[in-house]
Amino acid sequence: MRKHFLAILLLVATLGLTLSVGTTTANAKRHHYTTVPTSLRGHWYHYNSRRHKYDQVKATKYHFYTKSATSSHWYKLSGKKFPRYAYGHSELGVKKYHGNYIVGKYATDGGPLWKKMTRHHHASLRASRPATMEDEGAPTKYYFKTKALAKQF
Repeated sequence: MRKHFLAILLLVATLGLTLSVGTTTANAKRHHYTTVPTSLRGHWYHYNSRRHKYDQVKATKYHFYTKSATSSHWYKLSGKKFPRYAYGHSELGVKKYHGNYIVGKYATDGGPLWKKMTRHHHASLRASRPATMEDEGAPTKYYFKTKALAKQF
């Protein structure tokens, strides 16, 4: 009888330990991915007339890429990457601000305000940096869906 009791006790302890470790692991892996707003998604172009090249923005559901005409590399942000400095938040930070979106690295304030709008009867993406007390802001850029439209306007 004592052997049966010890066997049952061992079985219950093993089962309880397995269930507790399994649920802890599942909860630790569950992250909330950051998504890019649907209005900003797609591939967008802005013609840089000084360099005669294109600035580009490429946005998918979980990724936001930018490429300047002065650089040959893409700047990538992922809503599925969880770096240590973000303390459980994703690398991509998206915040709505007065009808615009601030899209950038998590826990940073910099970056342009993005908004989809119509310009010259075509869908465009506006990137504006408003003036603050410290600086004078930056010129507003408009991105279009095709290189031909970007060069035309």
